[in-house]
Amino acid sequence: MFIKKKHNTLFSKNCPETCILFITFGRKEIATRSFSSLTNALSNYRDRVRIIVSDATNDINKISWFKDAGADDIIWTPHFTSAATSRNLAVTLMLDKYSAENICLLEDDFEYSKDWYPVLLKTCRENFGKISPWGLSYGMFTASTHKIEKERIKNDKINGLRAYIFGGVADQRFMPTHHYLATLRMWDPDILGISFCQTGMQTSRNTMRGFCGGIIPDRDNWLCRPIPEQASTWSGGNRDAGPQAHDLNPKKFRIICETAKKIGGYEKD
Repeated sequence: MFIKKKHNTLFSKNCPETCILFITFGRKEIATRSFSSLTNALSNYRDRVRIIVSDATNDINKISWFKDAGADDIIWTPHFTSAATSRNLAVTLMLDKYSAENICLLEDDFEYSKDWYPVLLKTCRENFGKISPWGLSYGMFTASTHKIEKERIKNDKINGLRAYIFGGVADQRFMPTHHYLATLRMWDPDILGISFCQTGMQTSRNTMRGFCGGIIPDRDNWLCRPIPEQASTWSGGNRDAGPQAHDLNPKKFRIICETAKKIGGYEKD
């Protein structure tokens, strides 16, 4: 009589379940608190998740902290770099180094519960491509719900989601890697630290290709929540994200003109 042993399926660490791209700038106390919360929430899944940190802060002590705290990879651009470029650099490294099933892009000012990752992963696997109440297919997912206009959301009672017509806000976007490559493609850099162009062009592409975002509803036991503070990550506390991505009113581009003037120029010989 032979007893059939049950074996767990092993996967290469070069083929992780998910690559998490943690994008940060300044605010060491907030960023390290968020990263510590993230790694604690992932403690049961750390063998199947890779974390890439991309930091544009001129702070070697902060970079050293991330290395000691367990980041798998770190990209450091010590001169000012926009959030879009920091994200694009992280995506490029991910594609060169790993073959990940999913990609998750995070900003540096959230805390996470133990249920955050497994719920987000399960939601993506079960709902990607399903038709939402908008008639659009679900393409990306998030457990972040704040600052989203009510008119852009429809409740999906069948699938237990809230369908957001443009996608997930930039602080948290989770999706299959193939969807990022086919539809979102990249973040659009400009001269601001953060802008509606950088974040809005992606969600516009998502919608124009027939996709929307799936928001996991608020629960009594929270999945993630923003760390309370008043300073913006990418604009030194004086955030001006500029005009909407497709706004062609020159008066609303004042911040672009002011930023360009601050960059200055040089004289040729």
